[in-house]
Amino acid sequence: MRSEESYTRDAYEAPAGRQRTRPSLQGWVIGVLKAFIVVMLALGLISQCWLLPTLSGDVAQREPGYAYLRMPYLITALLIIACFEAGLLALWRLLSMVGQGSVFSDRSFLWVDAIIWVAMASAVLTFGLLIHAAFIADVGPLPLLLALLVAVVIEVAFILLVVVMRGLLVTATKQHVELEAVI
Repeated sequence: MRSEESYTRDAYEAPAGRQRTRPSLQGWVIGVLKAFIVVMLALGLISQCWLLPTLSGDVAQREPGYAYLRMPYLITALLIIACFEAGLLALWRLLSMVGQGSVFSDRSFLWVDAIIWVAMASAVLTFGLLIHAAFIADVGPLPLLLALLVAVVIEVAFILLVVVMRGLLVTATKQHVELEAVI
């Protein structure tokens, strides 16, 4: 009868002396995250190409007094979604770097900075939309204005979180370089 230890060991040993590696959980997680990014990009494109233009056209027909706001608000919303999509593409690149084991390099800062900049652009656009809708054009029901306010708060919190995580990446990269020098 075989011991439990031999079953565990044999499960990861390949026949005929070949070495077999365990399936990487990290690789699986990166694959799932990339699939999620593809879905989010597809939803963003659907929103940009069909959903938002259709909804804004319907609102312009129902509320002819505010029809002049259709194009500026539509363009702003499309730009906000484009910022989100650009952030997703930068995240895709970072995930690829993690999968390759090269995330602790100076190139990763380019992609993290890109995420920060597009998030800031999105927050500025959302805040501008909120200010214009609430105080200049005096449009939108209160729940819509509150949703815009919540979106701005979430965007600012996200920016702050990514800035802190960038600082952690700086520290980790320095330590990685120092460790490589020692080894």
